[in-house]
Amino acid sequence: MELDSEILRRYSEGKCSVTEVEKVEQWLKQGAPSEEYKLPDYIDRETEEKRMRKALFEKIQESTQSSIRKKNRLSSSVKALMAAAVVIIFLCCYYVAPEYSNFFAEETEQPVYREVSVPYGQKITLILSDSTTVHLNSGSTFRFPERFMEKERMVELHGEGFFRVAKDPEHPFLVRTSRTRTKVLGTEFNLRDFEEEKNSEITVNHGKVAFSGIDTTQVLFLEKYDRAVLLGNDTLYEEKVKDNDVTEWMDGVLKFDNLLLEEAIPVIERWYGIRMTVKNPELEKVRIKGRFPKQTLHAFMDNLSYLLNVSYDIRQKEVFVYL
Repeated sequence: MELDSEILRRYSEGKCSVTEVEKVEQWLKQGAPSEEYKLPDYIDRETEEKRMRKALFEKIQESTQSSIRKKNRLSSSVKALMAAAVVIIFLCCYYVAPEYSNFFAEETEQPVYREVSVPYGQKITLILSDSTTVHLNSGSTFRFPERFMEKERMVELHGEGFFRVAKDPEHPFLVRTSRTRTKVLGTEFNLRDFEEEKNSEITVNHGKVAFSGIDTTQVLFLEKYDRAVLLGNDTLYEEKVKDNDVTEWMDGVLKFDNLLLEEAIPVIERWYGIRMTVKNPELEKVRIKGRFPKQTLHAFMDNLSYLLNVSYDIRQKEVFVYL
């Protein structure tokens, strides 16, 4: 095959066959054309070689730059598609499923707690964020989150409260006092635990309750009209009660069941918002039993003085009892 200017032209344009490329490359390596591959007389060998090498270099450079541009265009397109996908996902989460839009914030957000203290002589009612209703007796302190955000609905009570717990099987309701633990799902119960009183007690009005002392391993499972008492020596015992025993204090009934006067005094002080002083120490061991429905302080003291055969004086917010 004769190497003519047409082959060299096709080589410079990148249009040669594999065989023709090999022949041209061999010719360039020899430094001078052989007899078989002799250039025509009208073509200057050195000039043609430089021209072909320059053309070949430009062809390669153009091909490389074209490939880079294609890759860059592809990379930019991929990035644009990824950005669009992120925007679409965000919009879907925010508008289509708004309940998930605050998911991460809720996971890291800490609950905000409130504390309510009931003044002596008053009672208050609270409705919690889960629709649980809590009636608090005078002298009680109650701590609770503004919004329940954890697995367990945890609250703290110091005093007396009647709970109507909203049912939520996946989030048990827990009440902690300084001496007891109460766990429920959805029920009604009255819990009483004043630090100045020796015993703590719980009475179930509806549903089921698990009740225990913080320093005991014993757990009592209580049902309707069951009452559990935690004694001062951490002993638990259980008894049945009448149906109206649970909520009488919410109806304005002050009741004493064979209670020593010294034990009844804190109850009377909280109920009426007064301070009571017994001048004769022996009176503190006298027991009181009776119901006093919706009575004023004067009416109550009249009845108490009759039962105990004592006298009393009321001086503004102070009451003095004596023989």
